[in-house]
Amino acid sequence: LKIHNKSGSSKTMKLVDQNSAEKLIKRNKMELRSTTGKFNELKVWEVYDASKFMRAQLADSNYIHSTSSELFNVKPYYSTTDNRVAVQLK
Repeated sequence: LKIHNKSGSSKTMKLVDQNSAEKLIKRNKMELRSTTGKFNELKVWEVYDASKFMRAQLADSNYIHSTSSELFNVKPYYSTTDNRVAVQLK
């Protein structure tokens, strides 16, 4: 899975396994409830071929914003944007 994590002034992008992604998602959901973490962002995409995906991403830094791809699911598996509204409604 491809992770894009923006927390405070730091920003990271990396490939992780399913278990690591689930831990990051759980932490992000908890952070959204706090004053300091409510603006943190996390997006997770399912990547089908990691090596080809990384080559494409290195060649074009905007590749992750593609509207279609055979290398990854362009609709995020998880996105803070989608979950922020749900947290605020509670």
